[in-house]
Amino acid sequence: MNVIVGYIFRTAILLVVFLFSSLTLADTVSKSPVWKISHEQNTVYIGGTIHALAPSDYPLPTAFDTAYNDADILVLETDIAKMQSPEAQALLSNVMLYSNGMTLQTVLSPEVYKELSQFLASRGGDIARVAQFKPGMLSIILTLEELKRLHQLGQGVDDYFDKRAQADNKTRLFLEVIEQQLNFLANMGEGQEDRFIQYSIRELGNLPVAMKQLKTAWRSGDNAALEKVGISDWQHDFPRLYQTLLVRRNNAWMPQIEAMLNTAPTEAVFVGALHLVGKDGLLQQLRQRGYTVEQLP
Repeated sequence: MNVIVGYIFRTAILLVVFLFSSLTLADTVSKSPVWKISHEQNTVYIGGTIHALAPSDYPLPTAFDTAYNDADILVLETDIAKMQSPEAQALLSNVMLYSNGMTLQTVLSPEVYKELSQFLASRGGDIARVAQFKPGMLSIILTLEELKRLHQLGQGVDDYFDKRAQADNKTRLFLEVIEQQLNFLANMGEGQEDRFIQYSIRELGNLPVAMKQLKTAWRSGDNAALEKVGISDWQHDFPRLYQTLLVRRNNAWMPQIEAMLNTAPTEAVFVGALHLVGKDGLLQQLRQRGYTVEQLP
């Protein structure tokens, strides 16, 4: 359970990208995944992150350093340092595992349960060992294992800057507490368990291609491509999940970001890349509210 807790929060949004993705990307542009938001004399930087990267993905785009160095405060989605705590592990067990006699076998159809069992066997796994995991949790575990097998499971942008801020004694703030983020993830696929598991299995087969295309779009700050790869199909196939994991959270974060734009300290806000894109994304909401939004080179 320690390993799962150690990775689940850092990779959550990245995994959602993989589980609900189209694999056709638009041409990229030569810019960065970081934006400068201005209001009168105040500034907030917003950077789109990937929560798990390979060592070969470093160094990061230089715009992240520009934002971090200019900021008085680093703002992340949640407190990464608390993820390994016993309290986080207990909370994870409470919300991500079935209880009261429920298991994957009781919620999945016989056909999908068999398909899942065969997939796990092909990866050297045993469905009996994951029988109590809810579909959302299981999808995360399977993706983590696949990323590990592909040597792509390493330190993400958020963790990198979180550790750097601690070393620099830079103030750190968080948009959500761990409980909030877990509760958003706990019920992924609820009511669509068969479809969710089948989609997850299929997308795991596309993971190497999706990883490469995602990183290409992300590094160049091509939000149109990110929207196409990460949101378009998701909105159509799992609209309730899209609302829960992206729209509701973006809307909850906006008042916090606006408050930052009305105070003197400069903040660097680093969140999962998909939170920035599309009509419901943070950048579009900020533009609509009259703030100046500039993409850094």
